[in-house]
Amino acid sequence: GGGGPPAVKVKNDPKYAKYFKMLSMHLPKPAVAMKATADGLDPSFLDLDPDSPSPSGGGGGGAASAGPKLKDDPKFAKFFKM
Repeated sequence: GGGGPPAVKVKNDPKYAKYFKMLSMHLPKPAVAMKATADGLDPSFLDLDPDSPSPSGGGGGGAASAGPKLKDDPKFAKFFKM
């Protein structure tokens, strides 16, 4: 008998991957944490091992945020066009 679906690594979880990418591009951790907070996430995941299982369980599911995604929000859309 096999277990459930394989655990998604934090760095591969769609919800968190962009923050680990920022870190890999040598952005300061406090700046990445501030961005995560601005996106409505608890930045404590940045202290996890990127190869550890994702706290959200993967799949990009979790609690769906109300309203549009940040990149679709008119106030923030201009930043994603840079």
